Amino acid sequence: MCESDQAAQAGVLLEIAVLTELGYFINTEKSLAIPSRRLVFLGHLVDTIWEAFSVPEDKTLKFITLRDSILCEKWVTLNTLQRLA
Repeated sequence: MCESDQAAQAGVLLEIAVLTELGYFINTEKSLAIPSRRLVFLGHLVDTIWEAFSVPEDKTLKFITLRDSILCEKWVTLNTLQRLA
């Protein structure tokens, strides 16, 4: 990590400390102190390089499994249909 990166990271930590002292609540578990070009937001993959939203692979696999289980059943509950939607 170069000196400018370290200085920027120190600045972010200082900013978080000041905002916390002023009464703001910052959830550090959900926050990113270092900028990222790809992240998961509300269950979708946000990619600023490709300027696109996409569905993560694990969610795609869950959807495929649910779809296949629905197609195999004769009756489907409303709760299961809501999960599919």
